[in-house]
Amino acid sequence: MADYLTDPLWWITSTAAAVLISLVSDGARHCIKRVYEKGLRSWAERSVQAAARRASRVELLSSSFNELLLANAELNQKKIDLLLAYVEVVVVMLFSFIVKDSLPLVFTLASVFSLIAVLFCLRNTFLYGQESLVLQDAKFAFREAVSQDV
Repeated sequence: MADYLTDPLWWITSTAAAVLISLVSDGARHCIKRVYEKGLRSWAERSVQAAARRASRVELLSSSFNELLLANAELNQKKIDLLLAYVEVVVVMLFSFIVKDSLPLVFTLASVFSLIAVLFCLRNTFLYGQESLVLQDAKFAFREAVSQDV
């Protein structure tokens, strides 16, 4: 059982393997650290750019009552489109469950379509929320500007 402990070849190979593993792990750690730092840097840059775009959008909307009304109408249209998209997903899912036993291929395709549609709906819901917050900030800025003018 302990015969390999007395074999010098085993000691040499295990030591070489330990050194090799150490070198590979150091290199991998260095690469992972570099990729992580690059990702954080690009994330920070994108965050600054997004904040600047948001501030310019708020400034544009709060500068004109007509722009504010137009943006509000567009946001309401987005809300209606989102609601209709969710209803569409529910209808397709109900249809797929109705034909599940008789048409399994249609069930599979409808389920995949519904899953993809739900993902797009969730993305658009997130974008709707962002635009809603921008519009709220613009309304507050507009009211503040109007109250200062009076």
